[in-house]
Amino acid sequence: MAATADLAQQFALAGLTIYQSFTAQAYNSTRKEGVPALPTFGRKNTLAVLVGNTKELWRCFLKHLARDPEQLDNDSPLDSYVRKTISSIVDGVYLPPTDLEPPQVRFADTFSGPNFCDMLHAATVSGLAWKDDELHLCCTRRWGCWFALRAVIVFDADAPASAIDITAMEEPFPQLRPQLSQAYAEVVAAGGLQNWAASWRSWAALRQLASSLATVEGCQYDDEQMAYHYTKDRDVLRRAVEAVRQGPGVN
Repeated sequence: MAATADLAQQFALAGLTIYQSFTAQAYNSTRKEGVPALPTFGRKNTLAVLVGNTKELWRCFLKHLARDPEQLDNDSPLDSYVRKTISSIVDGVYLPPTDLEPPQVRFADTFSGPNFCDMLHAATVSGLAWKDDELHLCCTRRWGCWFALRAVIVFDADAPASAIDITAMEEPFPQLRPQLSQAYAEVVAAGGLQNWAASWRSWAALRQLASSLATVEGCQYDDEQMAYHYTKDRDVLRRAVEAVRQGPGVN
């Protein structure tokens, strides 16, 4: 669909470079008990798209805050940026025919209720990533684990064949399993599950080990992005925004 291709281009400009198609039915038929179903609009193969980001989102996000520093006071500035960006692009770019329902969006920061969507499950059924149940991470061959999932958008439209005939990704780097299992056990033994923020460097090191054979060079988050990802430390974010504000190309 040309309209959804336009969406993908606009999302990429905002730092949301992951745009993976699948069907709502594939998600619904394999979801865990109690997880809400995605809407299907009465279709056999309903188009759904998983939206996410790699490291590129960070720069776009910082520029956004540099232009509008009051957003730093939001409860969750990054989630707010993602929600506002996705909603405005969907509303402004995708104009369905009047006889069709508007797209429905499920955001990753919704953790319960009828609009909850299991993003890790969406990543697996879409073929985007392999879910590592031991490490509680999703991993891809391209970026390793250096990516994030932000939303699922469901359209009142038929999915293309490429979104229907999907092969699930197998474990991308099985040769790393012994090292990963040992590293994970060490993080847990050191109290990493009880205090994620205090142990963020250990978790980041584990994530980097799991991503060490990724095919895209330089996919790792930079230090500030990594620190904020794990700790949500506003001082880290403010320093990063100030550096962008003082540099070129904010607008």
